[in-house]
Amino acid sequence: MKNWTKFSMLLSITAGFAIWHYGLIAELSPADLRTFVGLLAQISVTMLGFLLAALAILASIAGHRLMRNMQKTGHYQVLLKRFFANTVAYGVSTVTTLLAYLASANLVLATIGAITCVLFATLLLIDAGWRFWLVLSNLTPDSPS
Repeated sequence: MKNWTKFSMLLSITAGFAIWHYGLIAELSPADLRTFVGLLAQISVTMLGFLLAALAILASIAGHRLMRNMQKTGHYQVLLKRFFANTVAYGVSTVTTLLAYLASANLVLATIGAITCVLFATLLLIDAGWRFWLVLSNLTPDSPS
């Protein structure tokens, strides 16, 4: 987890720096920037809701044989930690995008910060989503004992 998290953070910061350095959004009007940041806020809130629903699904299948085995080996805790970290990342990106939307000064820098946060959370989602898919695809009905 730590390597993917570090790589995701490095990639996000690099992308944010490149956007700033090359002025990729500097020429957009304030209205266009606010529209873009509003879109990022919608994405962040939607993904935050998705992650909370996925955590509820994980909690509801906690008694399943696969999940009990994952709990014994420690994989369940790792999966939960990744989901919680991703939930926090999308929560931070939601707050960041909303603050950027309300920014009156330095709107371009606030937008770059919002892009960086959303990108970081999305990169974390790739890892968490892959692991969640592995769990769901390996679920089989419990046999009656």
